[in-house]
Amino acid sequence: MSFNGSTIGAVDSGGDGTYALRGLAPGGEYTLTFSFPGQTTTFGETLATLGTIGRQVITDIDLEAGANITGESMPVTANGVVYDLDRPHPRSPTSSSILLDTGTGTPVAAGCFDDSTQQGQRTASNGLYLFELNFSDPSCPAPGDYLVELTVAGGMAHRRASSADHRRTSAPYDVAACPDDAVTGDPTCARRRRRTPRPGRRSRPGRAPRYVPEPAARRPQSANYNGVYNHHLPVDPDLDESITLTKATPMKNVVRGQLVPFTITATNQLGGPLPETTIRDTIPPGFKYVEGSATVDGQKQGPERDGRELTWSDLTLPAGEPLRIKLILVVGGGVGEGEYTNRARARNSAIGQSASREATATVRVVPDPTFDCTDVIGKVFDDRDADGHQDEGEPGVPGVRVTTPRGLLITTDQHGRYHVTCAAVPDRDRGSNIILKVDPRSLPSGFRVTSENPRVVRATRGKMVRVNFGATIHRVVRLDLAGAAFKPAAAELRPEWQGRLEPLFEQLAEGPSVLRLAYLGDAEGEGLAERRLEAVRERIAARWAEREGAYDLDIETEIFWRRGRPGDAQ
Repeated sequence: MSFNGSTIGAVDSGGDGTYALRGLAPGGEYTLTFSFPGQTTTFGETLATLGTIGRQVITDIDLEAGANITGESMPVTANGVVYDLDRPHPRSPTSSSILLDTGTGTPVAAGCFDDSTQQGQRTASNGLYLFELNFSDPSCPAPGDYLVELTVAGGMAHRRASSADHRRTSAPYDVAACPDDAVTGDPTCARRRRRTPRPGRRSRPGRAPRYVPEPAARRPQSANYNGVYNHHLPVDPDLDESITLTKATPMKNVVRGQLVPFTITATNQLGGPLPETTIRDTIPPGFKYVEGSATVDGQKQGPERDGRELTWSDLTLPAGEPLRIKLILVVGGGVGEGEYTNRARARNSAIGQSASREATATVRVVPDPTFDCTDVIGKVFDDRDADGHQDEGEPGVPGVRVTTPRGLLITTDQHGRYHVTCAAVPDRDRGSNIILKVDPRSLPSGFRVTSENPRVVRATRGKMVRVNFGATIHRVVRLDLAGAAFKPAAAELRPEWQGRLEPLFEQLAEGPSVLRLAYLGDAEGEGLAERRLEAVRERIAARWAEREGAYDLDIETEIFWRRGRPGDAQ
């Protein structure tokens, strides 16, 4: 309220729209101005019992003493409300509204409106918008069909929408046939009104009412308000990530034939329930669904099955509350080792659009200790006859260490036995090699291995193999050598000593033996001592190999120094 051009006070209307201004001085020129909070565009016009009528203003009010004036009202006649379709009450994110000429698809010029700021207006928090067209300007299109295009923003991503998205195949609303707007009892006009949804009425996403406003004449400034159309625009939210979907399993490593539980959790992030939701789960190749194992929020509900796809349809997700689907899969017998991923995705059936990101859960199929691994059992025995095979009366040797190439150490028990669980997972088609070796340092004093060491055996998946090692105390024949038996500074024996090797072969032939060559060095260097030992070892090995029926002769060498260290002579 202003007096003689100066503002003297303001008052807010009540919940029913009424207001009162009391205690005003008589006389003078009062002006009453109406404004809509949060909205810069003009909404409606005044109905006055005295004074001069203007848009949102009553001027030249002359008050008499003791007067009580009523009926100074400002009706608000918005064209419609923009609201979120997923919310149970009419509440819209901020949106920009543009009126388009249907014929050209271009925005209507700002000069075609009673208030030029109405083109490109932003809706208020309650979603109200208003377009007031006049056709006095020749640049304005003739009366006909128009489109309202919205650019919506807010806390949630929404699609860019226009009233063309909601058009029915019925004829446009004819202003000429309904001069008193769609609120009359005329059946033609009333049919138009029935298509206008009340804000807050729930609709399914993608199933919004379809219609288009057709302001076909300038609205007269009178109490009848012809040409006012309640065109409420529902806005579908962008459902791409409206559902948070996760998938999990408590198991990481599984074997063939094992039951594997999975849990799918879907949480609706929209402001209201989301009906007609479909969750599709794609199970890995070779896995199978266990009949009757699926539950939805604890209630038995089996999926529709199509090959590897499991589908739960017509689900309604409450706002903010997780919906859990639990199911059990079994790993098929033909599944190979490796990682397998289970994938799930949510989709809104009403609009045929994905509503979540893909959720995954991965398990690793590993060999089964019972059916896939190869166990190794064996024994280290006292091979008294040194033939490499355990015969009657040849006991086991306890405390001997058996090793693998990967560093696994196994110690024989009191009976010389050992066992390696799942020593290898052989190739399914051609098998694999297993290598084991006895550590000679762990044998009892004087024992030597009589069998092959290390041993290589062929393993087949799921079958056990036996690997035995023989060892026994060998007869040791020692031959002592010194520098005097060799030519000076040479590795060749003197002629008089070459013939003295024959008695050595007779000793070795008496039974399996180990030959130990010991060299006593003096002033010669270490290199010369090693060459002399090697020359004698090669000479003996060559002569022994020529003998008929000769056994495998092990020749050991060692060097001792008379002075405690090698000399300087080379």
